[in-house]
Amino acid sequence: MTRQLNELVYHGFVDKFSFDTKIPKVEYRLTALGTSLLPLIISLEKWGENNRGVLEAVLNEKNDQIINMPT
Repeated sequence: MTRQLNELVYHGFVDKFSFDTKIPKVEYRLTALGTSLLPLIISLEKWGENNRGVLEAVLNEKNDQIINMPT
């Protein structure tokens, strides 16, 4: 997870704030660029919800093929 967060910071989607406290503390916040992606992310979420049954059926079919492969 740290790698992905660092990549998001590097590309300007997220800001990282480190606090010099006795117990180290770090916070992440979306930048304006990151916030601009929210409509796209919400659309992808809705697409996933609308196609969940199809996606699960495909995965189940692929898993059955792997399980039933001759050895």
